[in-house]
Amino acid sequence: MGLTKSVAEIDAWAQVAVGAIRKGAEIDLSAVYENIITVVVAHNSTNPHANGALITLQTNAKNDIHTDGWRVEQEVRTPGGTAVGTTVDQLSVSEGNTLFVDSTGLGDQFETKNDLYFVEAGVFSEVVRNNGFTNDVSITVLDALEQSHDTPEPVFNVVTEHRFFVPAGASTARILVWNDDADCTIFTRTDLEKQTGI
Repeated sequence: MGLTKSVAEIDAWAQVAVGAIRKGAEIDLSAVYENIITVVVAHNSTNPHANGALITLQTNAKNDIHTDGWRVEQEVRTPGGTAVGTTVDQLSVSEGNTLFVDSTGLGDQFETKNDLYFVEAGVFSEVVRNNGFTNDVSITVLDALEQSHDTPEPVFNVVTEHRFFVPAGASTARILVWNDDADCTIFTRTDLEKQTGI
């Protein structure tokens, strides 16, 4: 008998303003054996992010007696730092492996293989992994682009991914992202990998 596994988007890409907390959707884990929650945080500003954003995994223990049962399960702070930005310079073919960028002032900030970059396009944003930088105008990405990206969509080079393993006894969970910086906005997304059958 095979395992039943699936992946679901919980919180789509959205910007978190400076000083704001993004409260993620409640995740029903009542019929889930094992699960992994992944939170992706990307800078969409070239302003410095002094301390990084605070990501909190909460599980809910509310019942008939305690109606406010959200408890902190794990917390992690992103590294922060200052992003370098550029823009998409030409139309990139959807599902293709090349992202054309404006090479003005890039220096070596987009030349490192295996680095992650954030392409800002609202809910159609995505993260790409560098597999080569050609002639200061194009990034070969390791996996095919999910979207078509045209000018003037911004590209930034500060992206972090954070994985949380929720205890099997939890029935409900959610992710909070607190952007407690005064200068730099961020984008976040949350996905769930789950096992629902054995």
